[in-house]
Amino acid sequence: MKKFLQLNTKSFQDNGAISYKDLWDKASKEGYEGLSIDVATTMEKSADGKMFHAVFSSAIVDRHGEVVEQEFDLKGFKKNPVFIDSHNYDSIERIIGRIHNASVKDGRLQGDIEFAIKNPRGMLGQDLTEGGFLNTTSIGFIPLEFNQDGTRILKSELLEVSAVAVPANKDALLERIDKSVVPYKDLGNADEGTDWSGPSEMAACGDDLTKLKRICAWYDKENEDVKSSYKLPHHRASDEKQVWKGVSAAMAALLGARGGVDIPEGDKQGVYNHLKKHYADFGKEAPEMKEYSEAELKEMFEPAKKVAKKSDSERRREILTGMAKNLDKMNENNITFKKRKIFQGIREMLDNIG
Repeated sequence: MKKFLQLNTKSFQDNGAISYKDLWDKASKEGYEGLSIDVATTMEKSADGKMFHAVFSSAIVDRHGEVVEQEFDLKGFKKNPVFIDSHNYDSIERIIGRIHNASVKDGRLQGDIEFAIKNPRGMLGQDLTEGGFLNTTSIGFIPLEFNQDGTRILKSELLEVSAVAVPANKDALLERIDKSVVPYKDLGNADEGTDWSGPSEMAACGDDLTKLKRICAWYDKENEDVKSSYKLPHHRASDEKQVWKGVSAAMAALLGARGGVDIPEGDKQGVYNHLKKHYADFGKEAPEMKEYSEAELKEMFEPAKKVAKKSDSERRREILTGMAKNLDKMNENNITFKKRKIFQGIREMLDNIG
């Protein structure tokens, strides 16, 4: 029996299917056990360092147009909750860990990954996750219910979760969240032109360190009771809405503008992923995560102020006023009749301009 049919841009064309239900009917007849889809994943290392809490996905339209709602039957999966290398079952070496506490919370599939560190592949998986190189997971599932027009898979039975290298989901690069990177949350946008002062917003939090954490992108967990441990604010303290000028300022600091920000190198990718999602909240494309020269940073984050174009009458007035000032400096006793006529003409033109 074949394992999973990967949902991709050619799934319908290759299988002659007109809906997801039709696709699944054809796939099951061809011997596939289920479907698979790559999903966005976040991971946070536990305090004891033995496991990673993973949020595997939320309901989202991927590059191929299908939607997998986070309504999973987990009974079968929990009997053998293994974490697999790329949906590959050719050897027990492909079992690189197991998933504890699998559940759907807040509309998201999540659980705690324990890597099988006695297996070299499991140890590699843990090292890659800690280093931020393991970027995607893929879920294998059996679709159980569809909506009427076939655009959504409403309920599924989860069969397995695998580590994979290349994502199909449009935002499926794994966001590695270290213990000090504040998880991204969309708390609503303030008006794009809203003024911003990071120090003022942090001060407005007072002694509420929970609020202070929510408005920032990074904090030093080892010193979380110290206000100066919180950095890169970008949410407004009053209603916690994200402020565009704050998001831009935080990104500028992260990329090295104005001396940069003092946070561990290993945390910067997670902070970048956090801020990148806020860029998307404002309908903007985030700059690439790389080294920039001072000139490049200044061009990106400190655009030259546009000088308002002056009207023709304003330009004429400036010229004539300058000429009049020069004539005023002359000793009127030495002004010739011709110069006096010019002076009077300039005065009349200034009066006509208004």
